[in-house]
Amino acid sequence: MSLGSGVVSWRSCKFSVPADSTTQAEYVVTVEMVKEITWLRKIMEYLQEKQVHSTPLLIDNTCTIKLAKNPKFHD
Repeated sequence: MSLGSGVVSWRSCKFSVPADSTTQAEYVVTVEMVKEITWLRKIMEYLQEKQVHSTPLLIDNTCTIKLAKNPKFHD
């Protein structure tokens, strides 16, 4: 993740949950990224630098995007 022109967070790890497909693997990574964005925004708010605009999350997997937008999978 970057803030302005500087990198503030970077992580690489092996997930303990096996994925049945590339879509599922990318979806798991997307969910983890959303958690990290939420955490970072809370830190910024704590530092009195509340973010007023949404944080862009760039995903290049079309199937993952469709899965994330489908309310059927979000009970």
